[in-house]
Amino acid sequence: MTPLQTLKNRAGKVLLGHKEPSTEINLHIPSQFSGLVMKLVEKLQVAENTKREVEEKNMEDAERIRKKKEEERALCEERARKEEERIKEDEERRNREGLHKAQTMKKKKE
Repeated sequence: MTPLQTLKNRAGKVLLGHKEPSTEINLHIPSQFSGLVMKLVEKLQVAENTKREVEEKNMEDAERIRKKKEEERALCEERARKEEERIKEDEERRNREGLHKAQTMKKKKE
C-alpha cells in the first residue's frame, strides 16, 4: 500500500494524497479525524490484501488450467500415436494376407 502524505491547498486545508512508498510516514492529521483515517487505512490494507489474494488465486488457477491442457494434449498425442501404430499393423497384416493369397493362387495355377 502506498503511504499517505499531507498536502495543503491554497485555502490552507489539509488534503491527503498518495506518494511513492518510503520507510518514513509523516502524517499531520487533526486528532478528531485520526480514528476515521485509521479505519480508512485498515480498509485500504484489507482491500489490498484481498486484491493480492485474488491475483494469487487467479495465477494458481491459470497454472492449473495450463497443466490440465498439457496433460490433455499429451493424452491426445498418445492416442494418435497408438492409432497410427494400429493402422500400420493393419496394413502390414493385409499385405501379408495379400501375399499369402497370391502365393496360394500361384501354386494352384501350377
